[in-house]
Amino acid sequence: MQNQTVTQYSVALKNEPGTLHKMTQLLYKEDINISGITTESLGDVTFVRFMAREPKVKKLLEKARHEVFENPAFEIELPNQPGALNRLAKELAEKEINILNVYGTANGGTTGKVVLAVDKPEEAQSLLEEYEPAASSR
Repeated sequence: MQNQTVTQYSVALKNEPGTLHKMTQLLYKEDINISGITTESLGDVTFVRFMAREPKVKKLLEKARHEVFENPAFEIELPNQPGALNRLAKELAEKEINILNVYGTANGGTTGKVVLAVDKPEEAQSLLEEYEPAASSR
């Protein structure tokens, strides 16, 4: 299984037309690629979480007056089958590692990718380095 430690950035934006465009325009002008993204809107605020591999992201967005949080996350390849995420969540829970957020996709093939942020990244990294997804068991 492939997995990588990545940096996840979290930014709160006004929930109005054009705010995501303005933020991504800043990244585009600096040739920064977003390798995964999710948003959630709650009332007047949209929370954007994304991955990028450029160390200048936080400073760039803070210069534009955005409050930015960064934390380690894991990009994990899992089998695209029922129970794959359930098994991983169980393994983390058994080690008392709390999942803070998760998002992902599968393109119809045999595998998919999830991004996982947890409260104990050092412990999770050890587990994930040895983790081998197996056929699901209920």
